[in-house]
Amino acid sequence: MGASTLVFEPGPLQAGEHHFDVGTAGSSTLVLQTVWPALLQADAPSHLHLSGGTHNPMAPPFPFVEHCFAPLVRGLGVGAELRLVRHGFAPQGGGEMAVRLTPAPRLQPFDVMERGPLQAVRACCVWPGASREAAQQALAPVQDLLHRVLGGRPNVVLDTPEVRAGEGPGQALMVGLMHAQVNEWVTALGGRHGVGPQGLNELREALSAYQRHDGALGEYLADQWAVPLALAVHDAQRSAAYTCTTLSLHARTNFEVIERFLPVRFTTTPWRQGWQVQLAPG
Repeated sequence: MGASTLVFEPGPLQAGEHHFDVGTAGSSTLVLQTVWPALLQADAPSHLHLSGGTHNPMAPPFPFVEHCFAPLVRGLGVGAELRLVRHGFAPQGGGEMAVRLTPAPRLQPFDVMERGPLQAVRACCVWPGASREAAQQALAPVQDLLHRVLGGRPNVVLDTPEVRAGEGPGQALMVGLMHAQVNEWVTALGGRHGVGPQGLNELREALSAYQRHDGALGEYLADQWAVPLALAVHDAQRSAAYTCTTLSLHARTNFEVIERFLPVRFTTTPWRQGWQVQLAPG
């Protein structure tokens, strides 16, 4: 407490089998995103077993990592297989994930400038302890919301996966916008009795913001993509760029921190109704 300096002396990078138990309902996906960039540069594949929260406020839920973050990382030329073994909500936790990461001899950066056509829309309700009928009923207002936000009558795939009662208490209402080039996944979390009107309003606002703005990546993905892409730009000594809907203060701070650790430069410029982020070796 009160220290003004931090000394960090990492040991050798070790691939292999690793177990990470948060021990509480804290986010296991944040742990995964912390070790993932390092293991991209290992000399062998790694098997990770993570336990803790899988659907947490202020953290990416497992489906976001699976459908949004992981496809981008695979584009760098590496392998990533993710499997959700058990859901985990706060405050109980108890979620489990199994992940296999396969590195590449050299990471290959690439540009992500456009979303591409909207190919599918998914609405999902995860509600441990509730009946399948209750989960389906919870998706009705989400389907109406999508009709208003997306316009017309989009073909929405409704998903109510089977979950065990002990995987709660909690509820997650999620919407996935699956584009040709990139995906966006929006989540509203609720307690034992489900997502209330405020949660549905937050879901609507997040979807509306993504639809109003240009840019391939949503607000959170634009932030999380910075570290893997910066490593690839440094590895290949080649520039890359992406567009996004907005740049949060968190993302801008992230860029500045990365520049303290890697010889890369971030440049941000307005782009249509969004932003362009350019990374160059530096």
